[in-house]
Amino acid sequence: MWAVLLSLLGLGSFWYYGLCCYRLSLRCSISYFWLLLGLFFSLSAISPRFFLILSPAFFLFWLLFGAFLLQQRKRSEKRDEPHVLVVLGARNDGTLPREIFENRVKLAAEVMAANPEISAVLSGGSVFGEKESEAQSLKAALIQRGVDQNRLICEEESRTTVENFCSSLPYLKDAKVIGVVTSGFHRYRAERSARAAGLKDLVFYSAEAPKWFLPHLYIREFFTFMTDLLRGKLAEK
Repeated sequence: MWAVLLSLLGLGSFWYYGLCCYRLSLRCSISYFWLLLGLFFSLSAISPRFFLILSPAFFLFWLLFGAFLLQQRKRSEKRDEPHVLVVLGARNDGTLPREIFENRVKLAAEVMAANPEISAVLSGGSVFGEKESEAQSLKAALIQRGVDQNRLICEEESRTTVENFCSSLPYLKDAKVIGVVTSGFHRYRAERSARAAGLKDLVFYSAEAPKWFLPHLYIREFFTFMTDLLRGKLAEK
């Protein structure tokens, strides 16, 4: 019974990996998480010993990486006034807690209210074929919070964090200091991605995420970070 359950989980993971590749090609690093998960479940179904050995090791790495992300989220830095703001999109289709999206919007609105002369690049395309891109969702939500739509620029081509910054470059040419709004759990990878795109003078604003969902988010970040690192998508710290 145990082997059957693990086999089904492995098949489900491989199916979702195929779906990610179909929708995103190989652009999205999180798709590799499902590939590795499928391999893990499949090998565990063949050999329970594999499951017993690898699970504690993965759990330890996950705890250490989660603690590292928490430390990075709370890291203080000199706060220069940004000349332009980049707001990284978050899925708003029910697959992630809505608080992640809303907290980024709230923080972006606060930063723009404190800096009334700056514009904001809203970055994020339609990741899984949604009718509305992440950028358009951000724009609508910021307008509802009273932000002038003339200050908002939508970048709707990107589907990954690395692409967020690369696709936003044309709007950032004249900016000396670039502010970045994202979630705290995502800050470290976002910073490495931004530097890989050639951006240097960065100020990060970290929005909160629901604490009950952080274990899942840290698992996603762990696999995505390692995949981006191995693929050479991240700058050296």
